[in-house]
Amino acid sequence: MAEANAGTVLLVEDDLLFQRAYNAHLVDEGYVVRLASDGEQALREIEASPPDLVLLDLLLPRLSGYDVLARIRADSRFAELPVIVLTNKGEREDITRALELGATDYFVKFTARPREVLWKVRQIIAKRAGRSAPMRVALKEKELDAELLAEAAGKPRDLHCAECGGRLVLELLPRSEVPGAFEARLVCPKCG
Repeated sequence: MAEANAGTVLLVEDDLLFQRAYNAHLVDEGYVVRLASDGEQALREIEASPPDLVLLDLLLPRLSGYDVLARIRADSRFAELPVIVLTNKGEREDITRALELGATDYFVKFTARPREVLWKVRQIIAKRAGRSAPMRVALKEKELDAELLAEAAGKPRDLHCAECGGRLVLELLPRSEVPGAFEARLVCPKCG
């Protein structure tokens, strides 16, 4: 379940369909989302009230994402503000340029899965707040995204008990107060 207010994200995106989709994903995760449709508006939003993180497209009207990133990094008040680039520009030189300008991370829109981007957002905001990012897995019919969980945790694909080394399993406990809802936890079948 998402936190009530996991942080504030400024989503800088001029494609309204893409903006709506990522806005919905971020809101579902508990983030307060502010929107900007061009580079100049993004800088005004940051100046007015700095977010916890900026999700930035590079192809923007009025002022490019590169220029927005350069101006953010040039202003000492915002020099440490995390900026994740999420763009269609996937050439090596685009990635290198954005990272050299100070991007915290870089995703290409049509190859990045939203859950990967959300995991990175969660990690960065939690780290800045001095806490660990919660690990989340998507449960789908006949599928558990254990691979993404293991990757995010920096662990092998199987998660093991710290005490006995046995393989952990996901236990779902029905919540009596909410029909159809479950609480989940990782447990060791050997240790309980």
